Amino acid sequence: MEQVVQAQPNWWQRFLAWVTNHPGQVTLVIVAVGFLVYVNALPNALFWDDDDGILHNIFIRDWSYLNSFFTQNLIAGSGLLSNYWRPLLLITYATEWHLWGAWAPGYHAVNIILHLGAAAVLWSVLRKLTREPVVAFVATLVFALHPLQTEAVTYVSGRADPLAALLGFMALRQYLKHLELNVGKFWTKPYIWALVWFVL
Repeated sequence: MEQVVQAQPNWWQRFLAWVTNHPGQVTLVIVAVGFLVYVNALPNALFWDDDDGILHNIFIRDWSYLNSFFTQNLIAGSGLLSNYWRPLLLITYATEWHLWGAWAPGYHAVNIILHLGAAAVLWSVLRKLTREPVVAFVATLVFALHPLQTEAVTYVSGRADPLAALLGFMALRQYLKHLELNVGKFWTKPYIWALVWFVL
């Protein structure tokens, strides 16, 4: 009687099975690899535009200026004029100022978290859009690790980029959920959330 020996899957087949069947683990790998790439930014100081946006900005030190976040430019609290209007960015700075003052590692940690959060959400969006987990995984790693992201992630004043990416990807993910429902209703809960994230 002959014994049938089943061929063991090669590394590529095992990789495909892992990426396809374990999206949560893949998310953790993306976040961990991204963290290892950007963790060296934590000890960096606040500098250059961080002086005007954070260190000398009296608006972020007192919540009574909250209205000014929406009516004045980004660095008006430092007595300066710019053409940037970013109230949500100022809210993040103000929240952090009240948590840890001028402690630079805290601001850098938030930038890293926002970027890795954007990568995690992008991974879920690309899985739905492409239906090709390996393509989604590689594209997400390119987004998370590409040197082009360095300034936005490691420079606190570059935070608008990872913040916008995270909110944009979250809006897209909710819109895809809305399309999946296919209930013939325009105002589904995911659609409303998509609008909220998009507006923010």
